[in-house]
Amino acid sequence: MEIIYFFIGLPERILDGFWEIIVVWPVGTIAGSILALMSLVLMWLIIFGPVFRFIDSWRLTERKDAGIIVEKTYVPRQEFKIPQLETCFVVPDDWSITVEVQGRTGEMPVSKEFYHLVKKGTKVKVGYLQRRITGRLDLRSLTTV
Repeated sequence: MEIIYFFIGLPERILDGFWEIIVVWPVGTIAGSILALMSLVLMWLIIFGPVFRFIDSWRLTERKDAGIIVEKTYVPRQEFKIPQLETCFVVPDDWSITVEVQGRTGEMPVSKEFYHLVKKGTKVKVGYLQRRITGRLDLRSLTTV
């Protein structure tokens, strides 16, 4: 029974000891202040991060505009082997194009055929969503002009 009472009172003893260190020592006061500040920042991110993302992307309408291809990126197929699990992960080929629309850039994965069809500097018609606060572009469609 003594073991059960030891574990029941353990969290309380740990917290009491922790607060004694913070209150008594000057270094503990600084550490406590930093800990409190970090806790507030973490709470702010947890609470307001999703709210910010919701407001940034709420009720966006798709726009269509002319854009210019500024970069083409190809990432070849990759295999990752994990010997401990005797497993192999395969990441397929990735063709993506970066397009500039009204001074902002956005990236979109495309098919191999479209990637080879267009060149850097080609004008394209772009369907995109522009975020309200950040202004980030989410490309939805690309067609040649």
